[in-house]
Amino acid sequence: MRYEDGVRYRFNPFARNYVATAGLMNWIEEHQAHWLMDIIASYKVDLMEKKADYLKICEMAVDVENSSGVFTISDEINGELVRQVIEYTDLTENIKIWAIDEGDLVVCILPEEY
Repeated sequence: MRYEDGVRYRFNPFARNYVATAGLMNWIEEHQAHWLMDIIASYKVDLMEKKADYLKICEMAVDVENSSGVFTISDEINGELVRQVIEYTDLTENIKIWAIDEGDLVVCILPEEY
């Protein structure tokens, strides 16, 4: 499936205020990594409690040799806010996603889409 540029896509029915750009959704689809978007949305309450900045940097660092990884969320004010070890992943490349709080929506984009 190819996502159309210029459109924002809801990626989780339980996180209706989270949307993603076409570029990010195409990457997610290509790598079958929908679970990564669910992880981002699952930390909504934690990030609110920690008073995270409007721009969150979500990164998945993959250890291909061990089929594992580390997922983090950070911002420029507080530094690292979330760290989750992923014991198994079939991802073969790292990814960085920006989650930008726009009031009622959190827009997830690839940095190169900004």
